[in-house]
Amino acid sequence: IQTCNFDTREQTFTSLYAPANELTISLSMSLFVETAEQPCNSIAEHSVRIKRLKLCALARDLSAMYHHQINTDITLRVESRDILVHRAVLMSRSSVFMTLLSNESSVESVTGICEIKSLTFEAVSVLVEFMYSGLIGNMTGDSLAIWSAAVRYKVPGLMHLCELDLMQTTTNENICTLIVASDRFNSTPLCE
Repeated sequence: IQTCNFDTREQTFTSLYAPANELTISLSMSLFVETAEQPCNSIAEHSVRIKRLKLCALARDLSAMYHHQINTDITLRVESRDILVHRAVLMSRSSVFMTLLSNESSVESVTGICEIKSLTFEAVSVLVEFMYSGLIGNMTGDSLAIWSAAVRYKVPGLMHLCELDLMQTTTNENICTLIVASDRFNSTPLCE
Protein backbone atom coordinates (compact mmCIF):
# COMPACT_ATOMS: atom_id res chain seq x y z
CA ILE A 1 0.00 0.00 0.00
CA GLN A 2 1.31 3.41 -1.03
CA THR A 3 0.13 6.56 0.75
CA CYS A 4 0.01 9.89 -1.08
CA ASN A 5 -1.00 13.30 0.19
CA PHE A 6 -3.50 15.10 -2.10
CA ASP A 7 -5.40 18.27 -1.23
CA THR A 8 -4.32 18.01 2.42
CA ARG A 9 -6.22 14.78 2.92
CA GLU A 10 -4.58 11.42 2.91
CA GLN A 11 -5.67 8.89 0.33
CA THR A 12 -4.55 5.31 0.05
CA PHE A 13 -3.93 3.65 -3.31
CA THR A 14 -3.50 -0.05 -3.69
CA SER A 15 -2.04 -1.81 -6.66
CA LEU A 16 -5.61 -1.97 -8.00
CA TYR A 17 -5.57 1.81 -8.57
CA ALA A 18 -1.85 2.28 -9.24
CA PRO A 19 -0.58 -0.91 -10.84
CA ALA A 20 3.15 -1.62 -10.65
CA ASN A 21 3.55 1.22 -8.15
CA GLU A 22 3.14 3.81 -10.92
CA LEU A 23 1.11 6.95 -10.56
CA THR A 24 0.10 8.90 -13.64
CA ILE A 25 -0.74 12.54 -13.14
CA SER A 26 -2.55 14.42 -15.86
CA LEU A 27 -2.12 18.17 -16.04
CA SER A 28 -4.13 20.57 -18.14
CA MET A 29 -2.76 24.09 -18.67
CA SER A 30 -4.01 27.07 -20.58
CA LEU A 31 -1.43 29.59 -21.70
CA PHE A 32 -2.02 32.97 -23.24
CA VAL A 33 0.71 34.00 -25.61
CA GLU A 34 0.63 37.41 -27.22
CA THR A 35 1.93 37.26 -30.76
CA ALA A 36 2.77 39.95 -33.24
CA GLU A 37 0.12 38.68 -35.62
CA GLN A 38 -2.84 39.35 -33.37
CA PRO A 39 -4.79 42.08 -35.12
CA CYS A 40 -3.92 45.64 -34.17
CA ASN A 41 -6.42 48.44 -34.52
CA SER A 42 -3.90 50.91 -35.91
CA ILE A 43 -0.36 51.30 -37.15
CA ALA A 44 0.36 53.35 -34.04
CA GLU A 45 -0.75 50.42 -31.87
CA HIS A 46 1.52 48.12 -33.87
CA SER A 47 4.45 50.52 -33.35
CA VAL A 48 3.77 50.57 -29.62
CA ARG A 49 3.61 46.79 -29.59
CA ILE A 50 7.01 46.61 -31.31
CA LYS A 51 8.55 48.79 -28.61
CA ARG A 52 6.76 46.94 -25.80
CA LEU A 53 7.38 43.38 -26.93
CA LYS A 54 10.75 41.79 -27.11
CA LEU A 55 10.96 39.44 -30.04
CA CYS A 56 10.65 35.87 -28.93
CA ALA A 57 13.93 33.99 -29.11
CA LEU A 58 12.94 32.13 -32.28
CA ALA A 59 11.93 35.26 -34.19
CA ARG A 60 15.04 37.07 -32.94
CA ASP A 61 17.30 34.20 -34.02
CA LEU A 62 15.60 33.86 -37.42
CA SER A 63 15.89 37.60 -38.01
CA ALA A 64 19.58 37.44 -37.12
CA MET A 65 20.10 34.58 -39.58
CA TYR A 66 18.35 36.64 -42.26
CA HIS A 67 20.25 39.86 -41.58
CA HIS A 68 23.62 38.07 -41.40
CA GLN A 69 22.73 35.86 -44.41
CA ILE A 70 23.59 32.66 -42.55
CA ASN A 71 22.96 29.49 -44.60
CA THR A 72 20.53 31.12 -47.01
CA ASP A 73 19.32 28.80 -49.73
CA ILE A 74 16.98 30.89 -51.91
CA THR A 75 17.48 34.21 -53.67
CA LEU A 76 14.59 36.57 -54.31
CA ARG A 77 15.53 38.71 -57.31
CA VAL A 78 13.60 41.97 -57.41
CA GLU A 79 14.41 44.89 -59.71
CA SER A 80 17.83 43.31 -60.47
CA ARG A 81 18.66 43.20 -56.73
CA ASP A 82 18.95 40.09 -54.61
CA ILE A 83 17.47 39.26 -51.22
CA LEU A 84 19.00 36.13 -49.71
CA VAL A 85 16.50 34.13 -47.66
CA HIS A 86 15.71 30.71 -46.22
CA ARG A 87 13.39 28.36 -48.07
CA ALA A 88 11.93 26.98 -44.83
CA VAL A 89 10.93 30.43 -43.56
CA LEU A 90 9.25 31.43 -46.82
CA MET A 91 7.42 28.12 -47.06
CA SER A 92 6.22 28.26 -43.46
CA ARG A 93 4.90 31.81 -43.73
CA SER A 94 3.34 31.81 -47.20
CA SER A 95 1.18 29.19 -48.89
CA VAL A 96 2.25 30.65 -52.23
CA PHE A 97 5.93 30.03 -51.46
CA MET A 98 4.99 26.61 -50.04
CA THR A 99 3.44 25.60 -53.35
CA LEU A 100 6.19 27.16 -55.45
CA LEU A 101 9.19 25.82 -53.54
CA SER A 102 7.86 22.37 -52.66
CA ASN A 103 7.63 21.54 -56.36
CA GLU A 104 11.07 20.04 -56.95
CA SER A 105 10.80 20.52 -60.70
CA SER A 106 9.94 24.23 -60.59
CA VAL A 107 12.52 26.63 -61.98
CA GLU A 108 12.74 28.31 -58.57
CA SER A 109 13.50 25.05 -56.76
CA VAL A 110 16.05 23.95 -59.34
CA THR A 111 17.91 27.27 -59.64
CA GLY A 112 17.34 28.59 -56.13
CA ILE A 113 16.27 31.94 -57.60
CA CYS A 114 12.76 33.41 -57.47
CA GLU A 115 12.32 36.23 -59.97
CA ILE A 116 9.72 38.63 -58.60
CA LYS A 117 8.24 41.00 -61.12
CA SER A 118 5.75 43.83 -60.72
CA LEU A 119 6.68 44.46 -57.08
CA THR A 120 9.19 46.95 -55.73
CA PHE A 121 12.37 45.93 -53.95
CA GLU A 122 11.27 47.93 -50.88
CA ALA A 123 7.88 46.19 -50.72
CA VAL A 124 9.45 42.73 -50.97
CA SER A 125 12.03 43.69 -48.32
CA VAL A 126 9.25 44.64 -45.89
CA LEU A 127 7.40 41.43 -46.76
CA VAL A 128 10.47 39.32 -46.03
CA GLU A 129 11.23 41.16 -42.79
CA PHE A 130 7.65 40.56 -41.66
CA MET A 131 7.88 36.88 -42.60
CA TYR A 132 10.94 36.46 -40.38
CA SER A 133 9.85 38.49 -37.36
CA GLY A 134 6.09 39.08 -37.59
CA LEU A 135 6.82 42.77 -37.09
CA ILE A 136 7.36 45.86 -39.17
CA GLY A 137 9.23 48.93 -37.97
CA ASN A 138 6.99 51.53 -39.57
CA MET A 139 5.11 52.06 -42.77
CA THR A 140 7.40 54.69 -44.22
CA GLY A 141 7.28 53.03 -47.62
CA ASP A 142 4.46 52.70 -50.06
CA SER A 143 1.72 50.88 -48.11
CA LEU A 144 -0.12 50.01 -51.30
CA ALA A 145 2.96 48.30 -52.78
CA ILE A 146 3.62 46.44 -49.52
CA TRP A 147 -0.04 45.42 -49.35
CA SER A 148 0.14 44.16 -52.94
CA ALA A 149 3.14 41.99 -51.99
CA ALA A 150 1.35 40.67 -48.90
CA VAL A 151 -1.77 39.84 -50.94
CA ARG A 152 0.22 38.23 -53.75
CA TYR A 153 2.13 35.96 -51.36
CA LYS A 154 -0.79 35.47 -48.93
CA VAL A 155 0.71 36.89 -45.73
CA PRO A 156 -2.45 37.83 -43.77
CA GLY A 157 -0.84 39.63 -40.81
CA LEU A 158 0.97 42.05 -43.11
CA MET A 159 -2.14 42.45 -45.27
CA HIS A 160 -4.08 43.51 -42.18
CA LEU A 161 -1.47 46.07 -41.10
CA CYS A 162 -1.28 47.56 -44.59
CA GLU A 163 -5.07 47.77 -44.80
CA LEU A 164 -5.12 49.66 -41.49
CA ASP A 165 -2.49 52.08 -42.76
CA LEU A 166 -4.24 52.56 -46.09
CA MET A 167 -7.57 53.26 -44.37
CA GLN A 168 -5.91 55.83 -42.11
CA THR A 169 -4.09 57.58 -44.93
CA THR A 170 -6.92 57.76 -47.46
CA THR A 171 -7.11 61.14 -49.17
CA ASN A 172 -9.02 62.66 -52.07
CA GLU A 173 -5.91 62.13 -54.19
CA ASN A 174 -5.53 58.39 -53.55
CA ILE A 175 -9.12 57.21 -53.01
CA CYS A 176 -9.60 56.08 -56.62
CA THR A 177 -6.37 54.07 -56.58
CA LEU A 178 -7.44 52.41 -53.31
CA ILE A 179 -10.89 51.54 -54.66
CA VAL A 180 -9.38 49.93 -57.77
CA ALA A 181 -6.80 48.03 -55.69
CA SER A 182 -9.34 46.85 -53.12
CA ASP A 183 -11.59 45.61 -55.92
CA ARG A 184 -8.68 43.92 -57.70
CA PHE A 185 -7.54 42.12 -54.54
CA ASN A 186 -11.04 41.65 -53.08
CA SER A 187 -10.24 43.51 -49.86
CA THR A 188 -13.35 43.86 -47.75
CA PRO A 189 -11.78 46.27 -45.18
CA LEU A 190 -10.72 48.72 -47.89
CA CYS A 191 -14.08 48.52 -49.66
CA GLU A 192 -15.90 49.56 -46.49
